[in-house]
Amino acid sequence: MLRAIGSILICCLVVLIGVPAVLVRGFNWEEESKLTYSGQQTVDVKIGSKLQKMPIDEYIKGVVAAEMPADFKLEALKAQAVAARTYALYQQERKGSLTTDFQTDQAWLSKEELRKRWGFFQSFKLWRKVSQAVEETKGEVLVYGGKPIFAAYHSTCGGHTEDSKVVWGSSLPYLQSVSCKYCRESPRYRQELDFSAHDLSVATGVDLSAQVVSTGSGALAIIKKSKAGRVERVRVGERELLGTDFRKMLGLRSTNFQVQNKGTRIKLTVVGNGHGVGMCQYGCQGLAEEGKTYRQILSHYYQGAKLATEE
Repeated sequence: MLRAIGSILICCLVVLIGVPAVLVRGFNWEEESKLTYSGQQTVDVKIGSKLQKMPIDEYIKGVVAAEMPADFKLEALKAQAVAARTYALYQQERKGSLTTDFQTDQAWLSKEELRKRWGFFQSFKLWRKVSQAVEETKGEVLVYGGKPIFAAYHSTCGGHTEDSKVVWGSSLPYLQSVSCKYCRESPRYRQELDFSAHDLSVATGVDLSAQVVSTGSGALAIIKKSKAGRVERVRVGERELLGTDFRKMLGLRSTNFQVQNKGTRIKLTVVGNGHGVGMCQYGCQGLAEEGKTYRQILSHYYQGAKLATEE
């Protein structure tokens, strides 16, 4: 679900015609949800070249298993289930159908594919755990202003999640930057890269042949960072680039990086993995390990959103 989201965010600020209304009845994150919505029982999913109709929670099980390590704590998996269900309902309303391409929607794997990934015997245990997470949150979605939210999530934030406006240009009240010290155990928390000015020139398409690269001058410099610490703009030679574009060009895990120009070499230290907006998946695990419930986890990352259950 990590690309082609910029256009989605524009639509997020528009009232969604036809999205089921939600009745507000004094919700409290620490109590049983008292919000309700008229939910959907099925979703249309394009698998390969075929469009298939399937029960929504069977689809969500495949999403949770594909998007989050199944050996995570149950409360983390439950948070993922709610976020995935919310995202699916939002996208179904917006586009009419879903895909299994993580670059445009959410990743999804069938039981057969998961059996190959997990191994025959382990797959029974892990599938039961994923199913439990989905079934114990059955019908629950996140809402804001009576509508399902755009429940963005990512792997590893690296210390702070990011404001949606910084990444996609549209600010959503429930997708603001929050502190997150819980994802340090992520295997993708830190990335170090070392490359030449020539490598940088090839990757960005900027001619650096006339650029004198020496300590103190450098071919690469950070111009602007967000409050959360992610790079918004960089200078490559004499050209300015958006941090998000630079990340794609260099194949960086995130836009949260530091630059060191060392003679003719350039070193990047990258922290985090993903766009950084919304729920941090490894942060979910860290919070769950501290004893937080899935409701507390969701309220931390989607501040201002509320939890609703199907009528």
